[in-house]
Amino acid sequence: IAPQSSLLKVNYELDIQRNRAETSEVLKRAVVETDYERARGMVKGQLEKIRSSVSAESPLCQQLIRDLEFQYSSQREFQTTMTNVFMQHGQERATYSTAKTSSTNCYVTSGQKRYRSKFCS
Repeated sequence: IAPQSSLLKVNYELDIQRNRAETSEVLKRAVVETDYERARGMVKGQLEKIRSSVSAESPLCQQLIRDLEFQYSSQREFQTTMTNVFMQHGQERATYSTAKTSSTNCYVTSGQKRYRSKFCS
């Protein structure tokens, strides 16, 4: 196959979903890692992978990047927040999330948005 072949081009939409799924898997491993520095290293590796991907500029990938770049004050805060993030991305479902995790907002339904607007002004 020639290097310019369309068969070798990465599908943009597929790449977005690959980044989402791989991020979920990395976070799943990172939150159970007892060495916080090793966990942050796993996240950093995934961050670099997303940044170098075809879909790095997509809105979801930009949100993933922001979420992965966030510096948590403790390992416990990291584990609690990222457990929620990996579960949402793994299931593509919205549950409660803080303002710190913007990438999970893509799963919020219109009903959840209405409910949120009543209490978060």
